[in-house]
Amino acid sequence: MQVFSDLFTARLTDPTVLTIGTFDGIHRGHQDLIAHLKATAASKQAQSAIIAFHPRPKTIFAPHLFSNDYLTTPNEKIALMTSLGIDALILIPFSKELSQITAPDFVKLIVENLSVVELCVGYDFALGKNREGNVEKLKALGQEFGYEVTTVEPFLLDGQVVSSTQVREQLLSGDVRRAAYLLGRYPSLTSEIIQGAKRGRSIGFPTANFSVPTERLLPANGVYATFIRRPGSSQRYPSVTNVGV
Repeated sequence: MQVFSDLFTARLTDPTVLTIGTFDGIHRGHQDLIAHLKATAASKQAQSAIIAFHPRPKTIFAPHLFSNDYLTTPNEKIALMTSLGIDALILIPFSKELSQITAPDFVKLIVENLSVVELCVGYDFALGKNREGNVEKLKALGQEFGYEVTTVEPFLLDGQVVSSTQVREQLLSGDVRRAAYLLGRYPSLTSEIIQGAKRGRSIGFPTANFSVPTERLLPANGVYATFIRRPGSSQRYPSVTNVGV
């Protein structure tokens, strides 16, 4: 998978089917959209690409409310996108400057830089300044810039639209099983081991302390049955993880 960190310098020369969003957590709703993206790309003999934002728009406009509740870090997002078979990922920071780009200018940019032949988006998607580029506007711009627009209906579980907000709520309540149901996998965290007080040695149990990025959401305080896996290894080790205990 190709990974770019700057929308203005990213270049894709082959025909591209593109979707755009935050994709925090890459839950089952995201996975459904990505499946549609890949199927559409295959039908057009094109490559699949995603523009994903980190930080997301809410963090920029309301940092006091949305700065430490991310379900995935940028590196975790890259790893998950790779596993889903995406051809190209443009992972860029959202900014106030980016929010001021008009829909026509944004569309012109992605068509010229990324060779977009089709946009695959959710039914309520919008881009550009003041979210002016809704689906109908994007379809109209497609007539001018030479691309098509496919809309994907919301993904429902138990009659509810799956969202990153739902996943966060389940984790904060300690319902990891429900969060896993929404994610389509058990929640995971990539971290580094740091030196602790070494109390585990005195009670006969080896322990490890993990450094967690401040922006990363953790489940409710408690004791969880977990597995630990080293980078580059498929071997999992059963473990018990204390969060805030």
